[in-house]
Amino acid sequence: MIACLDAHYGEISCRAALVCFDHWWSSTSNSSHVEISFDPAQSYEAGSFYKRELPLLLKLIADLNPLPETILIDAYVWLDASCTKPGLGARLYQAIGERSSVIGIAKSRYISHDGESAGVLVLRGASKRPLFVTAAGITAELAAQNVKSMHGPNRLPTMVKLADNLARGNID
Repeated sequence: MIACLDAHYGEISCRAALVCFDHWWSSTSNSSHVEISFDPAQSYEAGSFYKRELPLLLKLIADLNPLPETILIDAYVWLDASCTKPGLGARLYQAIGERSSVIGIAKSRYISHDGESAGVLVLRGASKRPLFVTAAGITAELAAQNVKSMHGPNRLPTMVKLADNLARGNID
């Protein structure tokens, strides 16, 4: 099983979504769940995304038994090319005891303080804008191949877009 997680922050609540599916090429999910929190979220802090999102994401996957083989998130796993500065994905990987691989699919480039950029660039569909793929528990190259093979003709794979829409409350 593969799971895709995403979170969205509004003025009074935070919504996080979980979408589970069987194969990289799956066009539909097996299950989905949305978690809503009215606790005040940490403010956004570049490079410290985990402070804001990790608690809600962990709450979403707490009842998954067994954990999925792979968890996809809308964030970086590593914030540098040498994989030494952990992002949200690496912290999630550590928090779950490294029992699932974690793949980060970021939509914008993150450049660390030393000028390095992390991630394997993946172009999907007709888009000229890449996705930036990082990973823990799997090589970034294999993770990028898997992301490239995901269902959907657009830049964002179908299951990633579904998790995003659920987290934003665009669909129930």
